[in-house]
Amino acid sequence: MRFIFFNILIISSLCLHSQNIYKGEKIKYNVSYGFITAGEVVVKVDSFTTKRDSTTIQYRAEIVARTTGVAGIFAKITDTWVSYIDSTTEMSHKFVREQKENNYTLFETTEFERTTNQAVVARRKENNAYEIKSFNIPKEAQDLVSGYFSLRTDRGERMRVNDTLSFAVFLEDTTYRIPLKYLGKDKLRTKIGKMKAYKFSPIVPKTKNSILASENPIITWISADEKRIPLKIEVNTKYGDIEVDIEEYQEGFR
Repeated sequence: MRFIFFNILIISSLCLHSQNIYKGEKIKYNVSYGFITAGEVVVKVDSFTTKRDSTTIQYRAEIVARTTGVAGIFAKITDTWVSYIDSTTEMSHKFVREQKENNYTLFETTEFERTTNQAVVARRKENNAYEIKSFNIPKEAQDLVSGYFSLRTDRGERMRVNDTLSFAVFLEDTTYRIPLKYLGKDKLRTKIGKMKAYKFSPIVPKTKNSILASENPIITWISADEKRIPLKIEVNTKYGDIEVDIEEYQEGFR
């Protein structure tokens, strides 16, 4: 299940454009494996200002993923990712990750030092003390949540089929550089209506023990309107298809 939720986020991660963050927006997704309901993902965005800087709007973007249905009986998982994003620089400055997976728990924060291109990671240990480590990062690196909004731009209008983009996401102790391929336009039936969409697929390296199948094993559909809403994700594995489908959409505002 961690594989499913990780891919929900990672395949949509590019450099952030804050113009595509809508305050008050809420999106709910259903995760299924074949005919089995496996989980849900909820994305929410709020905004705030701080006492230290009352003029700069900060965004708080949260993604919560949890198992439900039959999958929830065998694996009780609730993973929460929160990103704090500066609306002026369009970059995340703090990332919080909390995972509860059966008896396993994790709480970790990442502070992005943009002036020195450092990520300072603090992970809580069993005695409630924190282990702190620093890592060098490229200046364009984002976290998983801030990267989620990246495809909500007008890139699809400017790209040709099979064009690729490369992007950087920092997680735990590693910066992942992943190329993304544009597959063209499509039409999609969803719970929120019929939608025109752009199709993208990350170029996943082939490994001997990979469970992924087909030439483009992970595909995501982004609505081809001004909202650029992520509508669907499909992961093709050797053991069946995993699908992530939009269930509800609550419109936000800029």
